[in-house]
Amino acid sequence: MKNIFFLILLSLLFNALPVNKMVAQTARGIVEKADNKRLGNTSKSTMALTVIRPSWQREMHLKVWTKGSDYLLILITDLVRDKGTSFLKRDKEFWNWIPRIERIVKLPPSAMAQAWMGSDFSNDDLVKMSSMVQDYEQTLLGKEPVDGRDAYKIEMIPKEEAAVVWGKIITWVDQEEFLFLKTEYYDEDDELINTVFGRNIKTMDGRSVTSRLEILPQGEPGSKTVLDYQELAFDEPIAVGLEDQVDRRSSELSGEQQQRVAVVRALASKPQFVLADEPTANLDSRSAENLLDIMLILNEEEYMTFIFSTHDARIIREARRVVTLEDGRIISDVKAQAATNASAH
Repeated sequence: MKNIFFLILLSLLFNALPVNKMVAQTARGIVEKADNKRLGNTSKSTMALTVIRPSWQREMHLKVWTKGSDYLLILITDLVRDKGTSFLKRDKEFWNWIPRIERIVKLPPSAMAQAWMGSDFSNDDLVKMSSMVQDYEQTLLGKEPVDGRDAYKIEMIPKEEAAVVWGKIITWVDQEEFLFLKTEYYDEDDELINTVFGRNIKTMDGRSVTSRLEILPQGEPGSKTVLDYQELAFDEPIAVGLEDQVDRRSSELSGEQQQRVAVVRALASKPQFVLADEPTANLDSRSAENLLDIMLILNEEEYMTFIFSTHDARIIREARRVVTLEDGRIISDVKAQAATNASAH
């Protein structure tokens, strides 16, 4: 009877513990919970990024969209020289749209360690190409306060097969809110490179967040980069330009909107072959150029083959093979460099 009473009492005490005291007590669990809280299922934000140096500083504004840890889009909204520049993360791929030269560039893994737009953030810091949860082994070193808040101190060492930038990461995660309060990044020689502080904890869209990130490069007094969240929303549908048309039938859309829907639907499953009848016919010049860039990238990177029927000289210029028809008969079949001349037919 005593044993039964003891077990019941122990069960009641266990069930009375606060949920956040019982969850994520392993190092991996702590990091995973903090990472999930930072991202949500989706997020949409506006930010101000300030690069500070001893003799000057520069500020830029960003719009950022995320979907889990696999998708991220960053758009620079000001600065005359860089306005419209965009960065897209898709799983382990990283793309850069440069409006000044109207080109999309795929960044190689070696670029992840490079500084992002002249700041102290690396490309990897900002887009989180490597995963703290999947690419590192986590060890709980103990507990240590940061800025007066109790925190778990966790060391992360990259797995042998992981392609990551850092040789070691040490992070401090708030015990109550599961927020990254401080993170140190080390190179392969165990030298501290920079430290990121999460500060200005406040409630945004119903959850506690560190609304300011400050990154301090080691050995560079007077230098830092500050990232301030101005607006932040979680788990809202991400706009793709047709969100206000979601309840309409296709016959109720404009020709340009129908064209965009058709293109997205055709490319979504990554087919080996795409047959397209006048794909740019209802698009304005900028949309048409963007579509061609995407198709060229899919052709080169995903080995996707596109077969067009078109009168658009822009497509003909980019094609690797042009078959010209006249009155239902083939009058020329031109490959690669000579394809441009075929547009005259």
